[in-house]
Amino acid sequence: MALPPQQLTLKLTESAFAHDAALTVLGSVRELGVRVAHRAPEDSGGHSPRYWQTA
Repeated sequence: MALPPQQLTLKLTESAFAHDAALTVLGSVRELGVRVAHRAPEDSGGHSPRYWQTA
């Protein structure tokens, strides 16, 4: 039994965006309906967030 792509979320760190090929693959995955989440940027006080934003 497989999950529908709309029920999946990939959580990525900054290093996942370091290669152009990774961005191409992520675009293809999003086209299938998989959500891609990334860490929210630090706030102005330099605090790292503890939540993810879906792109």
